[in-house]
Amino acid sequence: MSVGALVTASTRIATLQRLDDLKIDFAVPEKYSGRIKVGSDIRFSVADGLRQYSGRIYAMDPRIDSGTRSLLVRASGANPDGSLLPGAFTNVVVPLEQLANAVLIPAEAVIPGLDEKNVFVLQDGVAQRRAVETGSRTSTQVHILTGLQAGDRVITSGLQTMRANQPVESLNDKPPVRDAAGETKTAHPAGSDASVGDRAGQRSAGASV
Repeated sequence: MSVGALVTASTRIATLQRLDDLKIDFAVPEKYSGRIKVGSDIRFSVADGLRQYSGRIYAMDPRIDSGTRSLLVRASGANPDGSLLPGAFTNVVVPLEQLANAVLIPAEAVIPGLDEKNVFVLQDGVAQRRAVETGSRTSTQVHILTGLQAGDRVITSGLQTMRANQPVESLNDKPPVRDAAGETKTAHPAGSDASVGDRAGQRSAGASV
């Protein structure tokens, strides 16, 4: 807009935005629609991923979209410092359930089979196969319902050639060791967010959309 320009009723002069309280619109897959409720808390982040924000669901579409098979949901989030701008893309996490004393292991440690799922556990210097029952999962971790205890050390690499009772040395305890095929065998402890070498305890886990 410049001095002398013709202004009509349809000319946009300025855009007004409220920044202290933002609305977050997102879609939830149909299978989770029965577990989403008004008042549920959410977490979200914007494209830079440097910070997580919190919000709360305050409205839901009363029907499932027949084209996308998803439920439209709207939440609000406080933005007191104005760091979030309207129109930004967000990644939204909706916690569905909180489980106390849950055992989590890296997702890559689980070996799917026809009838059961297995993991290899490092015990007394050798690999032991354990059948496990899995629950919820994230992109990096799996909740173990049965078959493991907190503190068990699961093997996460070299699984294609791993056999029961095969000697394994943890990268935690000694420098990396390679087998005859040149593959490094790695052992991790079971538990939430455990680093190599830690004996993880049971943690609280959340199932999220």
